[in-house]
Amino acid sequence: MIVDINKITDKELFLIAEFKKDPAYLRIPILIITEKYLSNDFSEHLYFDDFVLTKNLQNELLIRANMAFFKKEKTIDVNPLTYLPGNITISKEIQKKLDNNEIFALAYVDMDNFKPFNDRYGFTRGDEVIRMVGRLILNLVKTKCGKEGFVGHIGGDDFVFIVDYDKVEDVGNEIINYFNYIIPTFYDEPERSLGYIESFDRQGNKNKFPIMRLSIGVAHNKFKKFYHYGAIASVASEMKKYAKAQGGGCVKIDRRKI
Repeated sequence: MIVDINKITDKELFLIAEFKKDPAYLRIPILIITEKYLSNDFSEHLYFDDFVLTKNLQNELLIRANMAFFKKEKTIDVNPLTYLPGNITISKEIQKKLDNNEIFALAYVDMDNFKPFNDRYGFTRGDEVIRMVGRLILNLVKTKCGKEGFVGHIGGDDFVFIVDYDKVEDVGNEIINYFNYIIPTFYDEPERSLGYIESFDRQGNKNKFPIMRLSIGVAHNKFKKFYHYGAIASVASEMKKYAKAQGGGCVKIDRRKI
């Protein structure tokens, strides 16, 4: 949306402010045209994303509009809890690597028994665990793989990381080892000593749930070519389910060559 601030009425300003409050329109940037630079006390118009001077309109409008779209997309597609890239960026990163014919491994990370933990201790402590896992994965991926590694947060207790195929098993196992060392500190005594908590499953039945573990499923294009990010993501999800079925706390890599 492009708004000429020199001609707009107070009623129209109010309508724009209401427009920006609607979550359905958060992705739409608003660019204003102004005859002079905005003053520091222009706080009532903070719902604008950028501005362009009237005298520079011909040379800068398209550039600033594109920048506004880029900044808005990057801001929206960041998980507010971990500040890691979200689904849009994750999909683009996978597709870019496929289009460039890069050989890589895509790992899906899931926390086993997170829901019972969240129900037992509350969402505040649950959020602390999610933040810890996000930092743990990011630190280890960056340490092991540098700028070549990528970490994203799908949502909830689900994460992804992308690394070189030859490094994925080592990175995955190290993430699990550190997680196993850290996670008991989030439990109260005597539950930490017992090794489980009592909570309710998805059917509402009271049960005993072991201390959380990580399940990591890995897909890659070492032997099989993928053309769409959804196809390789589906295999990673399948392998994650397989890791969970083995009791969790493990890395399972797709070894199929066809």
